[in-house]
Amino acid sequence: MRADRSPRLFRLQGREEEEGPRGETFFLGLLRRDDPLGPLRLATLAIVIIASLGLFSIDPRPAYLVAIAIAAIGSWFSHWFKRRSWLVILLLAIGMVYLLIQHLSNVIAHSQDTRLPLAQMLLWLSVLNSFDMPRRHNLFIAQIVGTILVIVTATLSRDLAFGFVLIPYFVALLIWSHLDSLAAFGVRPQARSVARELVLAGGGAVAIAALVFLGLPRGGAPMLHRLPMSGELQLPFHQDTQVQNPAYPAGRDDSGPHQANPDAYYGFTDALDLDYRGKLSDQVALRIRASRPEYWRGMAFDHFDGRVWTMTRPDKVHRLESGTLDYQLPQETLAIFGSPRVETLYVEQNQSNLVLLPGGARELFFPSSLLYRDAYGSLRSPVTLDRGLYYSVESQPLYWDRRILDAAGEPRGPIASRMAAYLEVPADLPARDVALAHRLVRGAKGPYERVRAILNYLRRTYPYDLSIPHFPPHVDQVDYFLFDQRRGYCEHFASALAVLARTVGVPTRLVTGYAPGSYDMFTGYWDIRTADAHAWVEAYFAGIGWVPFDPTPGFAPPAQMARSGPTVPGLMFLGYAQDRLGPMFWAVLAALVALAIGLAWALRGEAVQLRALRRRSPSPEAFAASRAYVRLLAVLARRGMPRRPGWSAREHARAAVELAAIAPAALELEEFASLYQQARFGPRPTSAQISQLEGLLARVRRRLAATPARRS
Repeated sequence: MRADRSPRLFRLQGREEEEGPRGETFFLGLLRRDDPLGPLRLATLAIVIIASLGLFSIDPRPAYLVAIAIAAIGSWFSHWFKRRSWLVILLLAIGMVYLLIQHLSNVIAHSQDTRLPLAQMLLWLSVLNSFDMPRRHNLFIAQIVGTILVIVTATLSRDLAFGFVLIPYFVALLIWSHLDSLAAFGVRPQARSVARELVLAGGGAVAIAALVFLGLPRGGAPMLHRLPMSGELQLPFHQDTQVQNPAYPAGRDDSGPHQANPDAYYGFTDALDLDYRGKLSDQVALRIRASRPEYWRGMAFDHFDGRVWTMTRPDKVHRLESGTLDYQLPQETLAIFGSPRVETLYVEQNQSNLVLLPGGARELFFPSSLLYRDAYGSLRSPVTLDRGLYYSVESQPLYWDRRILDAAGEPRGPIASRMAAYLEVPADLPARDVALAHRLVRGAKGPYERVRAILNYLRRTYPYDLSIPHFPPHVDQVDYFLFDQRRGYCEHFASALAVLARTVGVPTRLVTGYAPGSYDMFTGYWDIRTADAHAWVEAYFAGIGWVPFDPTPGFAPPAQMARSGPTVPGLMFLGYAQDRLGPMFWAVLAALVALAIGLAWALRGEAVQLRALRRRSPSPEAFAASRAYVRLLAVLARRGMPRRPGWSAREHARAAVELAAIAPAALELEEFASLYQQARFGPRPTSAQISQLEGLLARVRRRLAATPARRS
């Protein structure tokens, strides 16, 4: 035998294991025979590497790749040098102290959201731990740390790309679990056994996880005192209180028709020109963690000159300051409040400085100690919202009782004078617009019915069209939309509703923001694209306040969003599949259900047997022996030789080898039957006996695989 040349300080300890049959060991070329934990050690390293790559996909830093290399070296060190030395322990202790100091420093620097510092700490903890894994329980701890790292990293992920990390992790964890159960009995694993457990256990776990994932509603309620937000913004010395949108220069431009920047919305400016043309891009601008769809309000306009919407008081802002970075927001409308919700908004593409809010927002957690609130209820940040910023909102969605809205009257007294600006229409508004408005509201009993009559007319009469040409020069654009062009997009529908409602005495303002976007059932986020930028209307009712209305066809009314139930991915998926498959949907669904029932029926026998054996087995080793026997019975049954009642293991083996399809495995079957009866009914079986049973089972499968199965 080759002499052990390892340094005396790290000399290996442990008995030599009996070598199994040639070719039946797992990763034979990479592992030493005297380390029974070698396969489990490799599986642990795989989990750590996958978890580290997951963190790298979220926060790409070269240091994480270096950490993976060091973890691999540490795992190799633990494999070859199992005796713990004072030098290694001292170095690891120094590393732990440094890691703790560094983590505390990162937590202080990122006190608003400590998830990334926690993930970084777990990564380097895995690296240090990789140098000290001499025993099975050390590998268990390393796997737990890697699993927590994956969980923490998953909370930072906002797109489906993380699935390329999650799926390999899931496979590695299943392999690790099987190898750990074998290591508990001292059984050396075979590749086929590992693959079989991976298919059976993995398939069951995937099925259960899919049912839970698809059927579990996406609820949300405030449970934490502080909600997630990014690191505090560095504010400039000179602060601009105006709306800032780098994609569109400030100030009104009367030079002629305008082309929209596809990567930014022209509605987030100090002047909204209805003659902007051009399709906005489909790139994801925002991702929002929310339990239900929401309209996200950006800003509002009150003055319209026939072509451009502006604000009569753009400079009138109220300064909001908060040393704790959370802001209590006023409620300016009388409504029925829904159950509290928590939404977290992530900026994926650079935005303006408008702080987007859902309806009924009451508390904002924003990473700035200073905000500005304008005269139209909108919030402005001192700096633009760049990619990577995120903040949270606690809201209570608003919806309005129809009877209360029907009873609302006209603004009177001081409120009427304050609402005068919201009743102004262009001085040269054509008479036919006024006549149309009065014709539409004929018979309406109050302001709410007037608004509803105009809104329903717009939705029924005009199609939504993004391909319209520019307006002719010197025309009132609302008039041209209503009587000549007769099609348009959201800004035209909203402008028409706002102007026509004003002509019949209802105060209105035009609002710009984002529609709810599309729900990604895999990530759990609402993906809001630049093309989801939207415009709608808010109408004022005396005694109630501002109520939102959306006249654009194809868009759900904002008030309807408040009444929507929790998101259930399974229902959304079924709806999507039904739309795509059409009449074939129910046939495909029935086939999938039948397949699932068939698989469950096929696997039921072995599962019932194993459950009964576990209850009757006097020890874990006896159960392991019985489990190997149950699997052998399944192999023989598929070859046409099921076990008859009353047969012992030897009687079954002798009867089986009389079949030509089973005869090539006669020696292995006889040896298996003898060893099984000795292990099952003799004294407590040893790990060596269980290992031999697993090896014999693998050889029986290989021999029978080369022999044609019996045809019945």
